Amino acid sequence: MKKITTLFLLLVNFMCVFAQEINDDLIQTWFGTGNQKAYLLIDFNDGTSNESLVWGFRFNESDTPTVHQMLQTLASEQDCFSIDVTSGFLNFIFFDDKGDDSGSDWWKTWSGSSYSNLSMNAGIGSHVTNGYIYGFSYGFMCGEICDSSPDFPSPANSCSNLSLNNVLDAQVRIYPNPVLDIAHISIPENITISSLVIYDINGRFIKQLTNHNKIDIQSLKSGVYLLKLTTTSGTITQKIIKK
Repeated sequence: MKKITTLFLLLVNFMCVFAQEINDDLIQTWFGTGNQKAYLLIDFNDGTSNESLVWGFRFNESDTPTVHQMLQTLASEQDCFSIDVTSGFLNFIFFDDKGDDSGSDWWKTWSGSSYSNLSMNAGIGSHVTNGYIYGFSYGFMCGEICDSSPDFPSPANSCSNLSLNNVLDAQVRIYPNPVLDIAHISIPENITISSLVIYDINGRFIKQLTNHNKIDIQSLKSGVYLLKLTTTSGTITQKIIKK
C-alpha cells in the first residue's frame, strides 16, 4: 500500500511540473504594441526567490522583429531594464538590481512553443514567432544550476524596487543636463556610488565610467543616453542629454 501511495504522489508531482505553462494569465507587464504576442523569460540565476521573470511582448507580424529587437523594445520602455550586445552577441542583461556585469560568465538562449519544450537556440538574431517563448538563463560555467532551461518564472513588474528607487532618484541630481562635455553628480554624503554605466536610448551598452565624481561624455555624439547608477542605497537609471 505504501508503494502504491508513493508512486501516486510521484505521478501527481510529475504531472504538476509539466502542467506549468506560460500564458497571458501569468503576465503582469506587457511591452510593445501589435496584434500578436510572445513571452520573454529571463532567469538571472542569482539565488533570489524571483530569479526567473516573465514579460509579455506585443508586435505586428509585418514588423518581423528579431529577439534582439524585442529586448531593445523592453529597454526603451523601461528605464530599469537594459542590455549590452556586441556584434550580435548578448553580453549582459540588467533589470532593476538584477544582472551580473563582471564578465565572468555568459547567457544561454532558449525558445519554444511552450515552457515544457524549450530548447537552446542560436542566439538573439532569430525572428519572433507568435505565441512562442524566448528564454534566457545566466551561466555556462556555474555548475548544475546552469544545466537546465530557465526556471518557471514569476510575473515581472515594471520595476520591483520602484518605491525605493523613487526615493533615491529624488536624492540624486545630474548637472548640468543637457551637458556638452562634463557633468557632475550631486548625491547625499551617506550614499556611495559603486558603478556608473552609460547606455544608449535603446539600452545598448556604451561605456563604464571609472571616475564616479564626474560624467565624461566628450567622446559621445549628441543625443539622449541612459546613466545607470549603482549605489549603496539601490540602483537607478537617469536620462542624460548630450548637446
